[in-house]
Amino acid sequence: MKLCQPLFCLFLLLFLLLPPMAMAAGAMGPGVPIATVERKLWPDSLGSYPGFNRASRQEILAFGSELLVSEWLPADEWPARLGLERVDMLGMERYRKQTWLRLLQNYRLASKGCAQCPPVHSVASLRQLVSESQHPGTRYELWQQAAQRFYARYLLEQLRLAANFSSSSNEIDTLSPSEMTGNELLDGEFLLTFDDGPSPAGGSTRGTVAALASSGQNGVFFLLGDRLQARLKAKGGKKLASEYGDNCIASHGMSHTSYARLANWQESLQQSRNLLQRLEGVTRLSWFRPPFAERSPQMEGSVFRHLVLWNIDSLDHHSAMTPTLVRDRVLSLMLLWRKGIIRFHDSQPKAAQALPGIFAALHSTPVRWVDCHNFAAE
Repeated sequence: MKLCQPLFCLFLLLFLLLPPMAMAAGAMGPGVPIATVERKLWPDSLGSYPGFNRASRQEILAFGSELLVSEWLPADEWPARLGLERVDMLGMERYRKQTWLRLLQNYRLASKGCAQCPPVHSVASLRQLVSESQHPGTRYELWQQAAQRFYARYLLEQLRLAANFSSSSNEIDTLSPSEMTGNELLDGEFLLTFDDGPSPAGGSTRGTVAALASSGQNGVFFLLGDRLQARLKAKGGKKLASEYGDNCIASHGMSHTSYARLANWQESLQQSRNLLQRLEGVTRLSWFRPPFAERSPQMEGSVFRHLVLWNIDSLDHHSAMTPTLVRDRVLSLMLLWRKGIIRFHDSQPKAAQALPGIFAALHSTPVRWVDCHNFAAE
């Protein structure tokens, strides 16, 4: 039997030594370890095209190593590993196949103009490169150790979603081709989105809008109907709409509940739409983001034109996440996926505190922030 390469063996050992997740509903529940990382351990600047792509290649290889070693774990060990009573092994396999294809595309994009990069033409050749990857050097040693821990946990987050998708829909996959996830964007394109607002008057929504405006950016705010209704009672539609500045708004439903289990979901969505129409002077998108990404195929196009998910989750709503950890997690996942819809929450101040650092780190890189006005308004 051929022994694994030393670096690959380290990834395998780390993955197998991770503690099992606690039983919990949804993607992230009590006791589930979250993936965090410190970008300051990466010794090079991201602030150029070559610098961004160099870091992107290393993130792809680090995550690919964890993806590869996850295939070694026997099927009967996955329920305990993921904290689930039942595990959809076919769903996990589908996720792995889709992810290898995305990693292949991303590695090839990150290798353009790199004369020293080994040619990678297929998933098989990428898997081979991952399994034979050598340590990038002593300058990167601390980053390498942190990346191993980060991607071991991040992969468990993703596999847990994949293993649970058939019984409880989530953001890991689509129910129809017209659902938006971020994967339909071009390389380097990212759309900023914010859930669970509006906050109370003078709260974190205003700070998030200000953080975007100070950098000349905008995003899509998915509003909860019950919170919007409360704000409209205290403030007219025009005045409340003005608080969103150059941003766009869309629906997050009437309340933060699973719409997959809501009997009167159509009535609830129509009520949410009616409330959004009272905000005059702000761009409204005919988009619905279901809370927890739990939905049914019938919702697509019923009241709103598109169901909009995400492929990069900042986890800024998690109590363990500081603004710095939010910033660093988002930056690492942007390097890994190279395009996408990023989910923040304007119901608390972490997004506003993390955004300036994200914008600063990615100046003069291939990143292009998508203008929400590029999408058709309602």
